[in-house]
Amino acid sequence: MAMDKCFRALSQKPLEAWRKNSQQHAFLLPQSIPRHHTRLVTKYGTSKAAAIVEGGGPAMLKDCADLPELLLRRLSFFDSGMNTDMEEALQVFANATMNKRALRALKIELTEEKTTQATLSKLRSVFLADSWHGEWQIAPSDQSVRNFLFSKQFLSRKGAERTEVFEAMKKYADRAALPKKHTYNAYVSDILSHLNANHPSKRF
Repeated sequence: MAMDKCFRALSQKPLEAWRKNSQQHAFLLPQSIPRHHTRLVTKYGTSKAAAIVEGGGPAMLKDCADLPELLLRRLSFFDSGMNTDMEEALQVFANATMNKRALRALKIELTEEKTTQATLSKLRSVFLADSWHGEWQIAPSDQSVRNFLFSKQFLSRKGAERTEVFEAMKKYADRAALPKKHTYNAYVSDILSHLNANHPSKRF
């Protein structure tokens, strides 16, 4: 029905009579990493569809000075709880598999900026670019890290509170000689990278 109304509206008015929106907007289509789990494919049809559903749904945000922060919050890289360090949020965002691929396709290098504010400014232009279709990966899931920490007895149970998982990740990172971080997501990202590097035949 919505498509039919749109078609009728477009048909009744010449294209040149339509005014372009004077305000810029950023289209966002959050996604998780596509997983080929039979259950997810059965439920949503394809792994791509499942990834979009898990991403939380599309959004259109009007341009503003805080646009990068708003989008990073929507993608769960930045929040008011355990992910309050913007510099780390930007690092985790840029290192996420799909985002790294997208930035490379756009020929954007976020790490070359000298300040966090300069990086945010560049990211704002990226989010507003017409040359990208708004597909960005959400913050990495902590499930594989939880499973691993539980198997190594750093956690009492897989469903532990995030505060307990945070402390367990700090202890494991210290044991594995990984860099100290300030945020939950940064630890998840670093531990996943560490595990995948040390177990190339098994993706975490």
